[in-house]
Amino acid sequence: MWSFVEPAEDGAVPLQFQYWSQEHIKDCILQLRMYELPELLDIFIANERRRCIKNLVAIGGASARERFLGLKDPANLKRFKESSMKVIKEFGFDGIDVDDETGNMRGTHQDWLKYHGPVAVSYLQALRQGVKSPSYFFCCHAHGGQHALGLDEIQQPTEPRYILSWDEFPSSWDPPNATNKDYPGCIIHEEGQDGWHRCYDPRITDFVDMVNVMFYNINGGNWVYEVVMKDTLPMKATKVIPTNKLILGACSGMGCVLEQPAGQEVFNAGNGSAYYKGTTPPETLQHFLA
Repeated sequence: MWSFVEPAEDGAVPLQFQYWSQEHIKDCILQLRMYELPELLDIFIANERRRCIKNLVAIGGASARERFLGLKDPANLKRFKESSMKVIKEFGFDGIDVDDETGNMRGTHQDWLKYHGPVAVSYLQALRQGVKSPSYFFCCHAHGGQHALGLDEIQQPTEPRYILSWDEFPSSWDPPNATNKDYPGCIIHEEGQDGWHRCYDPRITDFVDMVNVMFYNINGGNWVYEVVMKDTLPMKATKVIPTNKLILGACSGMGCVLEQPAGQEVFNAGNGSAYYKGTTPPETLQHFLA
């Protein structure tokens, strides 16, 4: 996953990465593709459909999270959609990871689910399926109207399906409880502040191939990791997300909000990512925390 490409205030996604040079990324992707080129054409076609090593572009990031709020504007959404497809084609990526880190903040009237959830669902649907509307463009249909192409439509016959991934906070499935003054769940916010909590919108599930649970954003110590692994994910998240769509973004180094857990717990988190990722029944998760 290559990060980050930050949307502009008008929704346009540039071809320039936050940290990486274009040439470096293209060279790396090309080298990965070279290892996947068999000699026979029929095998080549089958392998192109498989692509065991995926390269995704991460759009967004914490420093650009307010830019996603502007996608409620149709013109901004049009630019976002069009330019995202250009990034995919320019670099040869296998899909998009959307790192929209907006939350219960001032820009969402401190209620993300109500005021920004529909926006997120709308632009994810547009990225996945395309949108037919007079306000969008990319190609025209014989029956009239204009159509902005989505990931499913730019896919070539010899290409595997493009991946669409969504990044989510680990606390987003905590049930809201406004009467609990200590911790009201995913609706928690501080008046007048830009918070980092939100409630997951179940409609997102239909349009993405995987939900990356941002373990590297966990703040609170080892006990929080344990609660998320034993309760939040197996008991709450799986009610609205199929287990084969859940991915754990485990913390293993300098990217952690706080220091990563002690050695054995990092090992367990890594195994949890590999085995859980959705294919393991929730009760089996207990094994990796033992």
